[in-house]
Amino acid sequence: MSSATLPSPTAPARRAEARRPSLLHLTAVELRKSTDTRAGRWLLVAVGVLALVGLAYRLWNAGEVPTAYRAYVGTALDACGDLLPVLAVLAMTSEWTQRTALTTYALVPRRGRVLTAKLAAVLLVGAAVVGVVAAVAALAALVGAQLAGDQVSWDGAGRVLGGQLLTTLLLVLLGAALGALVQQTPAALVLYFVAPVLVTVAGSALLGEGVEWLSVLTATSRVGALDLSGAVAPTLVALALWIALPLAAGTVRTLRRDVS
Repeated sequence: MSSATLPSPTAPARRAEARRPSLLHLTAVELRKSTDTRAGRWLLVAVGVLALVGLAYRLWNAGEVPTAYRAYVGTALDACGDLLPVLAVLAMTSEWTQRTALTTYALVPRRGRVLTAKLAAVLLVGAAVVGVVAAVAALAALVGAQLAGDQVSWDGAGRVLGGQLLTTLLLVLLGAALGALVQQTPAALVLYFVAPVLVTVAGSALLGEGVEWLSVLTATSRVGALDLSGAVAPTLVALALWIALPLAAGTVRTLRRDVS
């Protein structure tokens, strides 16, 4: 009696089985992980509520000042902008805080690809929120103009939107950098909300105008205003100290950290 033998997989089949997930697929996974958790959903809900509260404030005072779109969108994004970086902190720290790093990095051993996907995901969420808030602010401005009996002024709308988008993305990168560096959610959140303020206040007292080289708040405000005249070097140095260096250090720590 002879036994049947199964044919061995062909080379193309073996390559197909071993094909690694694309960066686009990993980014889609990270987007889902950022929005399908209870913390992520409630954070996005809070962002929407704060934006609506800001727009409601503008509508309540419609007629007291000329209706300008830049005022509506600026108020809405200022109201919710500080919460978006929290999503970036959660994305960077969740693997360690929720003890899923072993599973994630077993499925995708190249950790740098996972970090890249996380950064892409939180930046996409930030840009999407800015786009949605900008559209809702346009509708609110039209309603406010009807209530006030005037016309909406669209002057400077592009400049305001560009500045708000850049500021939001920089703050999201700041949250991601600190999250990657600290790798613990509570500590990273405290560092994000407290450290920039402390450095700005203490630096202003000790260094005066020299604080612009250290303050990420000053740097992001200048980028948001799209005005770096005479302050290009201080702005780039501050952004490098708060975003580039922590992100690089956090990447190295993630690549070398034991997940067993």
